[in-house]
Amino acid sequence: MSYNVQGLNHVKAGEYKAALKCFEQGSEEGLSKAQFNLALCHQLGKGTKVDMDKAVHYYKRAALQEHESAQYNLALILLEEDNKVKVAHGLHLLEKVALKGNVQAQSYLGSFLAQPGVHCNRKKAVHMFQMAANSGDALSTYHLAECYEHGLGDLKVNSSQAFQLYATAAQLGNTDAHFKMACMLYNGCEGVERNTQLAEEMLQETASKGHRLSALKLWEIKLERRRENEKKKLALLLADFRPYDSLSTLIVPEYKQPMRRNSHKFNNTTVSDTDGAPNTFHRVASCPTTLLHNIAKR
Repeated sequence: MSYNVQGLNHVKAGEYKAALKCFEQGSEEGLSKAQFNLALCHQLGKGTKVDMDKAVHYYKRAALQEHESAQYNLALILLEEDNKVKVAHGLHLLEKVALKGNVQAQSYLGSFLAQPGVHCNRKKAVHMFQMAANSGDALSTYHLAECYEHGLGDLKVNSSQAFQLYATAAQLGNTDAHFKMACMLYNGCEGVERNTQLAEEMLQETASKGHRLSALKLWEIKLERRRENEKKKLALLLADFRPYDSLSTLIVPEYKQPMRRNSHKFNNTTVSDTDGAPNTFHRVASCPTTLLHNIAKR
């Protein structure tokens, strides 16, 4: 029985320190599997404390012997480094593993290359997503659907193809794909007939499983519906409103003060005049002759 097998038996029993010793012995004999497992122990802190330098060291030894999982794990570590040389080496290892048919490597490399930045290569990303999707990877199928929906890489926008891929990813258990299908059905697009009722049912289903975006979308739909109802109510109120037939009905008639008569006494004679005319004129014209004579003498 090899040291690696003995170490795995100790792992199953939860005896990590004993497993670590077995992996160390197997590593000294040059067993790539033992080197890989020893690297994992140092990376995860099983049977020892976490030591990433030692983990990288043993991953490299196993990777030189073409150990696929060691190459993949080492690539992921290198891609997190703030060092262009290490990142480039990580991409090289990841692509090497992806081309061997490793679905995880294909999916991860596709996601990495699809992101904006120095290493962005969406054409190659689409190729990686396609390879992984052909192997039944749900996440890669979802990402490939996104590429068709938005026309990424060398693809043209194809809503119908995107919807079909979202449906496939949803069947494989991807809830984000289920959400995207519901959104496309609610809005409607080329090749996808609008069906708001089915869309809301799908959103309710994913929201009940804790999908936050689905719950938010349902809230937005309810808010939009409430606003539409308020608009309809306002339109009905405006329809019942009757404007004035003419401007004349809006003009307030001018108020005319009634005529009143004022009385004045001159030498025991009462005279009256009407408001609005010069009072002095009426008073002088109505005076007796004797009064005028007396005024003239003064």
